[in-house]
Amino acid sequence: MPKIVDHDARRREIAATVARLIAEQMLENVTIQGIARACGYSPGMVLHYYANKEQLLLSALGWCESQHRARIEKQVAGRRGVQALYHRLLAALPTDATIAREWHISMQFWSHLPGSPAIAEYYNNRHWESFSAGIEDLELGTALNELQTGLDLEWTMRSLTTLVTGIGVSALYNAGQYPAATQRRMLKQAIEPLARVALED
Repeated sequence: MPKIVDHDARRREIAATVARLIAEQMLENVTIQGIARACGYSPGMVLHYYANKEQLLLSALGWCESQHRARIEKQVAGRRGVQALYHRLLAALPTDATIAREWHISMQFWSHLPGSPAIAEYYNNRHWESFSAGIEDLELGTALNELQTGLDLEWTMRSLTTLVTGIGVSALYNAGQYPAATQRRMLKQAIEPLARVALED
């Protein structure tokens, strides 16, 4: 009887391996042959799931995004409005080694943005999805009377998103000055003046 292969699981396995190799070896040093060797497959097998090296490398970003989404779902579950927004943004911050590793992987692609439409499209889509979800949190917070009146919600979300990026980069390069408690405090201090409710950890 032929062996049944879970192709989606195999794609996820390859993507996770690519992410690990980028974290360990740096993006420029990752090769198709190295990926295949780390997975225990032939290069041809790896290219059966991802058509070329760019797709293989981009799979690492997709893997990071899947980890991020799972974390958001867990942290936002049962929360709404301002509390959901706080935990949605908190889930993006590198407050532990696992998340910092995802940041390290993702940031290696930033220098390739101008020359790769596929990478640029990925970041544009991710930004828009995160931004839209945050706007929905703010809109519900407004409806629940959790926010100060007269806020420009789009501007508020843009400012908070920029803050999260700044905290994340700072924490990655100067972890000693930006431990998890400091990251949470900075995010809270940005949101609480806008809110009528206290934020809960």
